[in-house]
Amino acid sequence: MDVKGISPIIGSNCATQKTNFKKSWYGVSDTFDKKRTEEKKPFKTKVKEFFQKTKNYFAIGLASIVSALAVFTTMKIKNNKLKEECEKIQQQLENVVLPEKFKDNVKEKIEILNRTELSYSPTTRIDIEDHTWGKVKQKPEFVISGKNEKTTIRNDAQQLKYPNFETGEAYSFEFPISSEIKVSHDHREITPQERTITTVSESYADSLVWNNDKIARDLMQNFYDGHGQTLDGVKFDVEPTPDGKYRVKIQGKSTYSPDKAILLGESSKKNDDKAAGNYGEGLKMVVLKLLREKGADEVNIASDNWNVNWKFEDSGFDKKVLSYQLDEIPQINGNYIEFNTDNVDFIKSIINSFDKFYHYNNPSFKCPDFENNIVGINLKDEKEKGKFYIAGQAFELDGDYDGLNGMDIYIKKKPPISHDGNFIFDPSRDRTSLTRDNLEALGAWVMSKDNMPKEEAVKLLHAVEEYWDVGTTRAMFKHKTKGTSFIYGLIKGAYNRGDLHIQFPEKYVADSYRVSVSLANMYVNAGYKICSSYFDLIGMESIDELVTETRKHKPLEPTQAEKNKILILKEAIQLLAPVLRENNMFEEDELNTKIFIYDRKGSNEDEAYDDVSGEAIIDKKKSLGFWLDRETMKEGSFSSLLSTSLHELTHKFGGDSSEIFSYKLTDVMEKVFEAINNNPNLAIQLKVLEQAWDAQK
Repeated sequence: MDVKGISPIIGSNCATQKTNFKKSWYGVSDTFDKKRTEEKKPFKTKVKEFFQKTKNYFAIGLASIVSALAVFTTMKIKNNKLKEECEKIQQQLENVVLPEKFKDNVKEKIEILNRTELSYSPTTRIDIEDHTWGKVKQKPEFVISGKNEKTTIRNDAQQLKYPNFETGEAYSFEFPISSEIKVSHDHREITPQERTITTVSESYADSLVWNNDKIARDLMQNFYDGHGQTLDGVKFDVEPTPDGKYRVKIQGKSTYSPDKAILLGESSKKNDDKAAGNYGEGLKMVVLKLLREKGADEVNIASDNWNVNWKFEDSGFDKKVLSYQLDEIPQINGNYIEFNTDNVDFIKSIINSFDKFYHYNNPSFKCPDFENNIVGINLKDEKEKGKFYIAGQAFELDGDYDGLNGMDIYIKKKPPISHDGNFIFDPSRDRTSLTRDNLEALGAWVMSKDNMPKEEAVKLLHAVEEYWDVGTTRAMFKHKTKGTSFIYGLIKGAYNRGDLHIQFPEKYVADSYRVSVSLANMYVNAGYKICSSYFDLIGMESIDELVTETRKHKPLEPTQAEKNKILILKEAIQLLAPVLRENNMFEEDELNTKIFIYDRKGSNEDEAYDDVSGEAIIDKKKSLGFWLDRETMKEGSFSSLLSTSLHELTHKFGGDSSEIFSYKLTDVMEKVFEAINNNPNLAIQLKVLEQAWDAQK
């Protein structure tokens, strides 16, 4: 295992490290991929020639060595092969033909070790420069602690039970009246108008592809806005007619002038950022759709002292067009729309649209986890479906009104079309489905300084705490679900503000792609939660900083036996130096390495390190040495510790999960295996070191 200042990369554990291949997070260039492809085939030939050349040398162990080389050629990233590497080196050494004076050589080596001192202080730790990337720690202004509790807002709401609509039967439902209704009245004296032919042709309805749900939603939207952005108090009635159709009547309590029912583009809602409507198009398009597609002969819209009757008339151009007639009627206290239809599915869609709008008893809005004057979020079981509301009206998410998993989200006012250069919201009549990118941009807008005071921004972050954790897969957090796209936007928006300085709970750390998946997993297994990297600049400790701190092992004073083992490993590396220097793989001072001993289970060590037997010290892509665990030094064999040492040295090239590290480690081990087999004297020298290792107690 290795540590690279504030840019650490996981190394290995000979016995326990098990890391599956994943594409390197550090990236592999096209040139590198091409080189690997070109070198793969020649090396197979090289193995074959090597086998033929050496088939009579070390006959017992040779077949397994060549087989190992073939495995290394074809494997991808197999950092969990370190144990096998240990065994292969051990097998090679067991097949060495020993000279007559071998025991004398071992005795002499032990004597030399006992009187040789290390050329560096084994108790003086190498401290890597703290690469904080210009980050300046701010004193926390807010503290997040404990579990966020749901609010008690609308805690007395009762989920409404809408009657089932039965074919051929009457239907009636009225929303309970609440104190939230804001009824408006607009009384004007009117001048009746005889039947007037418009220029809107029947076929204009085809310009907008609306299914039953969208027509129903725009139909109910006018009553929602008329009651101050709630359906409370709205009444819906259906009566069968003798001709097999149904007479549908929807009533509200507000009054308004007839121009709103006649003129396209005329709306009282355009400047109301809390109104669901915008341009006055929806009602007119609903009329057109009812007449064109839903079997209506006429549509009556009435309020106060007037009634507008819509129907198709011949235009004189062999085309039917919309026409209307405005009549004065006895004054009514409210408004309604009335039409006939033979489309049962459309009637059901109207009923199903009731919870696509805010009303006091809508369960989406009961006891949310957070709510203020701009946004609310209501978390629930992750298997439950939820809705995304803008200005109290549900929007489709990729074609699905119930497109959220485990939450309901509602934004209380219409957002701008764009924010910080990102498109957010289409307010036009088309009512296009929102995408994950829209939700992310909406989240960032909601969390902006203009919308969210600092205190409330912190409360909102606390409310979504269960979604902070992004795990270690490094899959894009915003693409996990649609709901988490919005939360990702909230977190990103909190980061963009630049004014939040928060103390977060223990064991939450901000992610960093400078830390390998393997190292991140090590901390996850120790109980840490890895959160979005955006948390880094709003006060959360980053995993970089955590590793920088916890990697500061306490160097132990080696015993005589441990000092001798360090010298043995250093000498073994020097014996292999000629092949390790090839192609400028390692520099001379890297091979003259420094080895430090620490106790991975000691009281001074972080719990995340309790199963890590080796850790590289890397700075600016250069190996400065490595740490070895005291127990591993005591119990491990020479071949296992040599393999671990080579593994840690090679971490200068990348982490266990990176392809380039696997490639370089494969290359290192191939060179070592080949050097041992091609050089009997080298094999004997390593065998001497092995015996000297075993003699240390």
